[in-house]
Amino acid sequence: MQPRTHHQSERDWARQWERQRQTSQSRAQTEPRPQSHSRQATADWTHARATQRELETLRGRLEAAERRQKRLLNTVTGLARASGVSVGSPCNRCDRSHLLVTANAIHCPSCGYARSL
Repeated sequence: MQPRTHHQSERDWARQWERQRQTSQSRAQTEPRPQSHSRQATADWTHARATQRELETLRGRLEAAERRQKRLLNTVTGLARASGVSVGSPCNRCDRSHLLVTANAIHCPSCGYARSL
């Protein structure tokens, strides 16, 4: 478990810690070491454990990225609202940005597409 950073809330840190604790407990209960002493059985078991750990790591990274993306979307929407602009749908021309909607125009900041209303 990594140490808590200054921008991570107490609740997020506690959830992450609890998830890792439960994962390590469930691994110990559900995956007994093979009784066969052959090298191939041990290698297969070790590979399966490594794959499972990698999958759990990737799942955690994906969940963290989704949380960051949601925060960024909320931040951008708040900034747009404060400046008198709203965030529209994704641009149909370039699909690299969302359209910015003002009282009389729609504008894409990535490709420059603009249309008056």
